[in-house]
Amino acid sequence: MSGRAAIARPFDLLLGRKTYEIFAAQCLFVGEDDPFGRTFNQVTKYVAAEIARLKQGDGPIC
Repeated sequence: MSGRAAIARPFDLLLGRKTYEIFAAQCLFVGEDDPFGRTFNQVTKYVAAEIARLKQGDGPIC
């Protein structure tokens, strides 16, 4: 599946705090007329800011 086809389907994003900060800063420069910008504005984003604490708990990380 090509990259363009992959983002054509609905998806959510799980980001680390630093990666989210990078995405958030770049969003200021991407307009709604950009197909990637429009797609990323529509997806649900989850930010995992406490990975170290999560790794200490029970259960899988993935």
